[in-house]
Amino acid sequence: MIQSTDSQLSFAQISNGFPFTSGLRAESDSEAALRSLESLGREEIAERAETARRIIREQGVTCHVIGEWGGEDRPWELDILPMVLPAKEWQILETGIVQRARLLNALLKDLYGSQTSLRNGWLPSPLVYANPQFLRNCHGIEIHGGNHLPFYAVDLAHSPEGHWSVIADRAQTPSGLGFSLENRAILSRVLPEVMQSVQPRSLVGVLPLLREALVALSPQSWENPTIVVLTPGQRNESYFEHTYLARMLGFTLVEGEDLTVRDHRVYIKTLEGLRSVDVILRRVSDAFCDPLELRGDSLLGVPGLLEAVRAGNVSVGNALGCGLAETPALNPFLPCACNFLAKNYCFLHLPPGGAAVLRHSAMQRKTWIVWLFAPPSRSKARRQVSPRRNLERWKPNSTNLLTPGLRKRKLSSHPHGFLIAITHA
Repeated sequence: MIQSTDSQLSFAQISNGFPFTSGLRAESDSEAALRSLESLGREEIAERAETARRIIREQGVTCHVIGEWGGEDRPWELDILPMVLPAKEWQILETGIVQRARLLNALLKDLYGSQTSLRNGWLPSPLVYANPQFLRNCHGIEIHGGNHLPFYAVDLAHSPEGHWSVIADRAQTPSGLGFSLENRAILSRVLPEVMQSVQPRSLVGVLPLLREALVALSPQSWENPTIVVLTPGQRNESYFEHTYLARMLGFTLVEGEDLTVRDHRVYIKTLEGLRSVDVILRRVSDAFCDPLELRGDSLLGVPGLLEAVRAGNVSVGNALGCGLAETPALNPFLPCACNFLAKNYCFLHLPPGGAAVLRHSAMQRKTWIVWLFAPPSRSKARRQVSPRRNLERWKPNSTNLLTPGLRKRKLSSHPHGFLIAITHA
């Protein structure tokens, strides 16, 4: 998906339930790409699609697929014909995703802390305590910076009417960033004419921003902390992305057996001896991260990791226990939680019918993974905030991105600096 550059859009254009494409000049953005493609012709497009497949094979961009007879690495499938997303539409979508990420982070902080949402009845207790994704061992752990969810992804469905809806949240090990960056690099090589005509938003600052967010997680105030990428191994479907991010960021790619815990600290085993680890970017699911306190049959985690996190000697991104935010049953309670925890108006929601209806619909259409990561917080003097805008009352629509409003409210937009990349799922 490519986001084109364009001017801002007033929220009034969606306050009456209009589709996102209303007044967004999406036709002109798409026509620019179509004209570039038509000038190439069918044979040239087919030849360039084959060139893209060859580049994918040469660079080893694969997805590990587990089948009946084991697993195999299959080449990553890339449709070179881009979906053009106007900047105006993206700004609306970005605002909703940023707010949802902040809301889920506040909810995780509360549930693993004071549990005010349970005591005040905003959430039913069985929804949390009976949930296998709620890790009791993680309750009361102080997270450095209070950010349980520094990295977040969401599955979205785009309806024929032009509405965006949430299918699922990805909070444990959100993936897609590496494939998205690789997609952009390949498209820039095989379709430079289209990229020039559309002028998509640059992704040059993505990796530095990711590195900055990881450095900010370090419990020690060091400028160059030791950061590792913890992977389940080569049989994971996103192993290419794990190696890609580790290589591009200059971090060490490790598996559970490469790390050890001594005296409440995590160390990496090297030829020169043990070296202390400050931050772990984990690609391993919550329950498999520590066989001592979580799943005892796990061969993917680090024994004693939770003990080191509890002692404050290492930070894990995302924080252990974030899988709770992926629970679909939380969605009906998010508007209430947003009102009390985030002190704001809830935008993104799961429409009536739930994820099953959306997933069935998305099988016939394209589904997108959206990556979001936050830089370390800045001082209020340097923080740039978009102007406040009023949201008018609008007609409820079950497939709309925004939750129907009951009265006028002011929207405080997010600080600039958040960046989201989209890749085809």
